[in-house]
Amino acid sequence: MRAGADVLLRWGRVDQALELAHPKGSRENVVEAWRDYAEALVRAGRVDDALGVLGPHLRGGRVMGPLVDMTEGQGCDERVLELPAPIAEEFRRDPIEDRGPGRAAQSPEVSPWLVFSAVGERRNSGRTVPHIVRDMVDQRSVDVGGVRLAYQVSGPSDVPPLVLLHALGEDATDWETVVPVLARSRRVYALDLRGHGRSDWPGDYSLELMLADVLRFLNTLGLGQVELIGHSMGGIVAYMLAEDHPQRVSRLVLEDVPIPRPREQTTPTRPDGDLTFDWEMVLAIRRQIDMPDPRWLERLSEITAETLVVAGGPRSHVPQDGIAELARRIPGGHTVTIPVGHLIHRAAPEAFLEAISAFLLTEQERRPCPPTKDAQ
Repeated sequence: MRAGADVLLRWGRVDQALELAHPKGSRENVVEAWRDYAEALVRAGRVDDALGVLGPHLRGGRVMGPLVDMTEGQGCDERVLELPAPIAEEFRRDPIEDRGPGRAAQSPEVSPWLVFSAVGERRNSGRTVPHIVRDMVDQRSVDVGGVRLAYQVSGPSDVPPLVLLHALGEDATDWETVVPVLARSRRVYALDLRGHGRSDWPGDYSLELMLADVLRFLNTLGLGQVELIGHSMGGIVAYMLAEDHPQRVSRLVLEDVPIPRPREQTTPTRPDGDLTFDWEMVLAIRRQIDMPDPRWLERLSEITAETLVVAGGPRSHVPQDGIAELARRIPGGHTVTIPVGHLIHRAAPEAFLEAISAFLLTEQERRPCPPTKDAQ
């Protein structure tokens, strides 16, 4: 039966193939039955064919989450970066389900790639088509011991790796204002930590588990020693990694990260509406930040990575004297203050990048170029 369905697919008779493979049940069940087949097509690099299989059966022209997930980590045609907005507008006015069976993959006016831009309408309201498409191209995911971590990667493959860890309630997209510059000289990996964004929300949360996830991420991708930037909660995970595995971190940047001392415990109020993170994760992590393990403070002196602590100044809610102490406790740690508040890389990306870029320069990059013969 599966072989016969394959033949029908090659002939472009998608509906008949689906009916042969799964003759009973609703249209939704048919799509479910063929999800594995579409995933295999994606793994084989035949993304357009996978869209041809499922595309005609997507409601309102919107991509099902699982279909988007199965494209993560796959190579994409360069033309996807150059889709003109007018074509996307036409696609939105004339969704896939109105085109008739099979036409999503055959229409010369609207590429099947535009199916992926539709997902941006539910995740990135108001963003331009190029931004949405770049999100789809850059998104990847990896299994780290039973938890799937989503991440974005950019930059050349033959330069030092730089890992970015976001704050509580954020995700990899929070770094969008600074990644393009960082990626000029670094291979940048921006993660969604567990319970955030497109990564798994497993229901089991702690800073130690996040640390273990990041370490498994490095091991799975074969990243040996890395440069590490962490903002707020991500900075806690970053310095914990530098404490436990000093050989894995060459340079460490901590952006407005609180010193691990007990503070008054409060219970945050859940925001209204849908969240891009698991609220149970917020409660679990806040409890740890309010009552940190004393060893985190004691072991700051064991960090061997060259460390830059970036403080947000008096406009930040994080006590600045604690940030100064954090830098003092790390051997060779030094501080720069950019007085714009807690969200430094978003509020002042140019100043943040200037400080970071100077810090991340290697000894070879810092060394002045030898004079040319003409100059001599």
